Amino acid sequence: MLVILVLRKTRFSRPPLAPEVAVSEAPQVEETVVADRGTIPLIALAKLEGPGGKELIIADVERVFGRSDFEQFLPWDAARTISRRHFRMFYRAGKWYIEDLNSTNGTMVNGEDIRGKGPRPVKDGDVISPAGVVNLVFREMGPAE
Repeated sequence: MLVILVLRKTRFSRPPLAPEVAVSEAPQVEETVVADRGTIPLIALAKLEGPGGKELIIADVERVFGRSDFEQFLPWDAARTISRRHFRMFYRAGKWYIEDLNSTNGTMVNGEDIRGKGPRPVKDGDVISPAGVVNLVFREMGPAE
């Protein structure tokens, strides 16, 4: 069976749904310029001050610290006593906290081993010592810093 459909134009054509609008072409844009990373400011929420003026910046509400963070200013023998994921710092409900992440050699805060004790609050000036090999002073950053 063969079916043939014949389409006929009716006497009345429908008006267009929308009036025709002249479309102008968008201006051609040059290639994207690569930003100079040296000019982008880093917004620090807090920092850990280490020996020799070294600083570890905390630029997010949570950061995990491990061996690779300390290799820049510790001898290799000392750095390798720090676990790959040693401790974390995080900001909740207006306070900073620190938590040891089941590290092998523990984390000290003001001389107290916090290993296995869960998150504990830290305040400006507290001394944090991962594995007891380096002392870091916690500094909370204000809006102007």
